[in-house]
Amino acid sequence: MHTGQFHAGCSQVDITPPRKTLILGQMHVRVSKPPHEPLTATALALTTQRNGTIIDCAVMVSCDLSIVGREINPIEGKHLIQRAVENRVGRTFPELASGKIFINATHTHTAPDILTDEYRIPPETGEIMNGDEYVEFLIGKLTEAVAAAWKNRRPSGISRAFGHAVIGHNRRTVYRDGSVMMYGQVDTDNFSHMEGREDHGVDMLFVWGENNNQPVCVVVNIACPAQSIEHESFLSADFWHDAGKEIRKKLRNKDLYILPQCSAAGDQSPRPLVHIRAEREMLKKRGLTLREELGRRIGNAVNDVYETARNNIETEGVIHHKAGLIKLPLREITEEEYLAAQRDTENLKSMKSAKQSLRESSITAYKINRCNSIMTRYEKQRKGLAKSAEVEIHAVRVNDAVFVTNPFELFLDYGTRIKVNSWAPQTFVVQLACDYFNYLPTREAMHGYGASPSETIISHEGGDILVEKTLEMIESTNPENTNKK
Repeated sequence: MHTGQFHAGCSQVDITPPRKTLILGQMHVRVSKPPHEPLTATALALTTQRNGTIIDCAVMVSCDLSIVGREINPIEGKHLIQRAVENRVGRTFPELASGKIFINATHTHTAPDILTDEYRIPPETGEIMNGDEYVEFLIGKLTEAVAAAWKNRRPSGISRAFGHAVIGHNRRTVYRDGSVMMYGQVDTDNFSHMEGREDHGVDMLFVWGENNNQPVCVVVNIACPAQSIEHESFLSADFWHDAGKEIRKKLRNKDLYILPQCSAAGDQSPRPLVHIRAEREMLKKRGLTLREELGRRIGNAVNDVYETARNNIETEGVIHHKAGLIKLPLREITEEEYLAAQRDTENLKSMKSAKQSLRESSITAYKINRCNSIMTRYEKQRKGLAKSAEVEIHAVRVNDAVFVTNPFELFLDYGTRIKVNSWAPQTFVVQLACDYFNYLPTREAMHGYGASPSETIISHEGGDILVEKTLEMIESTNPENTNKK
């Protein structure tokens, strides 16, 4: 792998829909009120160059969205936002036409609905920007962001850093009777333990301006979705908006770009269950909301490593970007699960009535839709039409750091396996990137919400393959292997 001088460019665009939309993330219909703050997409273009020639490059884009995929069930076909942006940008910048861009979502649950069949638009809500219209708007904005970041590239320095902040908590409660519940009650005699672990590490990549006096961008990667206010009916970037304000204030840099990434966090939440009473008491004493407190913690983590990052800037090195499609086996729907979905559908249909509120009727429709997806998958499975699905993954080496992507709400343990077996001192796992394939739970977590057949398209065997293939891609960027060749 050839070394070169680092060049970097940044941009940010407003992706707030210009009209009301439905909000994605809950079972019931929510029509957006005026946004709490703008939703943004932040792009970072990185290249290594020698004598004006680009050696390799990567463009990372982070969006204040729930997902960046198009269909809840990829087996049925999909419209890739990622591919559309690549195609449009590639017309002007052919270097970016294939496999050099990855787009991720922060997984806020207060973002526009971009799906086509998840919710029914209530007629009484008036004119609403539907999913198709918003996706077209979004693709245009993301294309603009990538092009601007690419054109803004200048000679730059980079430095990586690692810190800590308590943001994510395991949200799956296990009871003494063996049952598991997402956000389950803990103050009960039946409580046993929280199912999985937590990761309070914060991976950071600082990008510095031409004179290395100030950072122009900080990539911040944490194992937690942006869901501290997930039930609200206004559009919001959630705690990442507060984190951005805190970081800029602490580093005294109002023009700093913040590029947030969500690491493997399918079983994580920023809302604590075990220490909930003490946490609420401290928030009240500090006069902060939960999202403000989370922003404060992230700001402190970045500020804590700032001097170390500034003292370890590298202006030359390696970028090595690999991307590819891998096949993963689908989760098989059992006959028992198929029959249960049939029964649930009939029961749900019998519950529908004109007396149901909009909230109730939308939840019923949502559940019926999920049951239909189970039955459709079972029928295709019986005919041998649905055995595997292709997912896109990326590995980007930036000197001694590696970024790897996946399109799942990936349970934390998979991300941990990738990190501890990577050659790189820091491995940034980026979930919900390039597409959307719903949850991917581990073998040990195959019960309850987040692991039910309607929410799990790829099997846990597929999760093991994902880890294996990701590590193979990481290993192909290993400088020790490269030097041997």
